[in-house]
Amino acid sequence: MARHDLGTVDPAAFEEWRGRSPAHALAFARAYAAWEKVGPGIGLEAEQGAARADLSFSRRAMMRAAGAAGLIVLAGGGMAVSRAYAWDRVETGIGETRKLRLPDGSLLALNTDSSVAWRVKGGKRILRLERGEMALEVSSKGPPLLLEGEDVKISLTSGLFNARLMPGGIDVMVLRGEARSAGQVEGSDARPEAAGAYRMLSLTDAGPRISAASELQVAATLAWQSGEILFQDEPLSAAIGEYNRYLERKIVIADPALGAIRVGGRFTSTDPTIFFEALDATLDIQASPVDEGFLLTRKNN
Repeated sequence: MARHDLGTVDPAAFEEWRGRSPAHALAFARAYAAWEKVGPGIGLEAEQGAARADLSFSRRAMMRAAGAAGLIVLAGGGMAVSRAYAWDRVETGIGETRKLRLPDGSLLALNTDSSVAWRVKGGKRILRLERGEMALEVSSKGPPLLLEGEDVKISLTSGLFNARLMPGGIDVMVLRGEARSAGQVEGSDARPEAAGAYRMLSLTDAGPRISAASELQVAATLAWQSGEILFQDEPLSAAIGEYNRYLERKIVIADPALGAIRVGGRFTSTDPTIFFEALDATLDIQASPVDEGFLLTRKNN
């Protein structure tokens, strides 16, 4: 720990030792926590305050940031952080959401069943959305952040964004700042596109596409950060598909004809009880518990 503080530790040797066993990573996280209580280093809480303005991308600062990331293992039950090949990684399970501060000061929030990896090295900031959905407030301390996902790359300026992996690509909603397509799958001749505030940048095999984001779309996209789910005149089948992202016990529609019925409303994302009550009261659709989840049927059928 003293060698880390002095900046004399061999990064490669440290990574090899830390990655050899989860016990090593846990021991280092605990030692780091004790060290920060008695030493003058940059701790996780300090990074979240005014002190993070002085945080550089030096080897010493990055090693301290790695230690702070390790503390998440102790405090965030159900969330795993690893450092394979110099990448940090965080995951959430079904129904879980998590927030954390990245080494550059950016704030990351993960939605249900999501996985994100990041690397800050050599003056570059790279974040890879591997699964699910995230919200990201990119710090102005550093170059544009490179977001990777589904064989595409997006350059993000400082600002506020929401990104979600979709079949065959990724959707990025820009709330503040700018998102610019920085690359696409090999063989595509699509030109890079840039999206500003309240625009959606969608990247697929066909290339980038920009569309305006309505107030209702923004509200629906941000609802998950408050533990809610928002439907706006959507087919019941689409609403159930969205709800099932948050539920271990899935909802199944018995009669496919019910899937075309339009529904709307704001509900708690991890507890469909109120949603079921609304279906019962307004549409005569009942939810019956079954072994694997819930079955939706017409009442009296």
